[in-house]
Amino acid sequence: PVSMKDVRHVIFSISSYKALGLYGFQPIFFKSYQDVVANDVLSMVATAFATGTFDTILAETLIVPIPKVDAPMTFKDF
Repeated sequence: PVSMKDVRHVIFSISSYKALGLYGFQPIFFKSYQDVVANDVLSMVATAFATGTFDTILAETLIVPIPKVDAPMTFKDF
């Protein structure tokens, strides 16, 4: 079983400003508001471990190409 201690350990082991998560939240959000969101995160993780499945929206990602040149014309310019 997954414990609250496990959830908090993972939340605080992630670099605070590393990357945007689902809906644009950075890890600092979960650290700052862990008292509010930790139970929901624990429930989601515990359910995933118990059932072997999770909501597929959690696997979605947003890829944002960053231009390497001022006027990108081809994919290699990103």
